[in-house]
Amino acid sequence: TAVVPVETAPPEIATIANSDSREDYTRQSLTKFVMPKTGNILVLIWVIGIIAAALRWTAAKFVLRRLIDNCEYATDISLLDQIERERIRAGVRRRVRCRLTDAGLGPATCGIVRPTILLPSNLPNELSHQQIGLILRHELEHIRRWDTLLTVLARIVTAIHWFNPLVYLLSKWL
Repeated sequence: TAVVPVETAPPEIATIANSDSREDYTRQSLTKFVMPKTGNILVLIWVIGIIAAALRWTAAKFVLRRLIDNCEYATDISLLDQIERERIRAGVRRRVRCRLTDAGLGPATCGIVRPTILLPSNLPNELSHQQIGLILRHELEHIRRWDTLLTVLARIVTAIHWFNPLVYLLSKWL
């Protein structure tokens, strides 16, 4: 076998050759491999935060999906005609669905690929045609501006930068 001079040996071997005892090498090895560096700990905490944010978002998405699935499609012809007229007036090219909910939820818009307007089920009976038109215009404006997509992007940025309070302020502003 060849003998490697201490000067050209890798640092680990040079440490063994130059140390007074094997305990120094053992202590250095344990420190290097068992004690993680501060940067590694911070990355681990960051990844755990991303996972927690993603789980929270997924749970909220699941609850919303169940709520939408339990809603009835709007079947009132006058309401559907009004939605179609307002959709054309707002310049929305995509087909828009409308569902009625008893969940105590106010008018809302959801869905990127299949935009849906959620209306309280009692709304068509309690408001005038003109008031419903204003609500529909407002919700269709959200669809026209792709606000749901913007919200998804904001949630992704918030999940990645969960540690930054400014991201939460900007997300609320959107």
